[in-house]
Amino acid sequence: MKTLNFDFNLLGLDGKPLIPAAHAGQFLGSALANSSKGDVLKLFGWSVELYKKRPIQVDKSDEKLLKEFIENNEQMTILAKAQLLEAFETPVSYPTLPE
Repeated sequence: MKTLNFDFNLLGLDGKPLIPAAHAGQFLGSALANSSKGDVLKLFGWSVELYKKRPIQVDKSDEKLLKEFIENNEQMTILAKAQLLEAFETPVSYPTLPE
């Protein structure tokens, strides 16, 4: 299993956060929730977790499914797709929680 973390803000071409701030996980979660095809329960589960800014666990087939969803989504811009796909290559880091 692989952990994917989309807990970051999407950036504009200038490297600054989009205004209003577009959270990658919430953006992807909404896109998944608004789709009409696929494994309904799996996609809905991912949607909820992503919208709550939580990482998701995927196996190889899930990873392929999610990448294809992003690549083939005609509602998403190249700007958003590139940043979402980069998250597949970025190791997950978790903030240190106060004790």
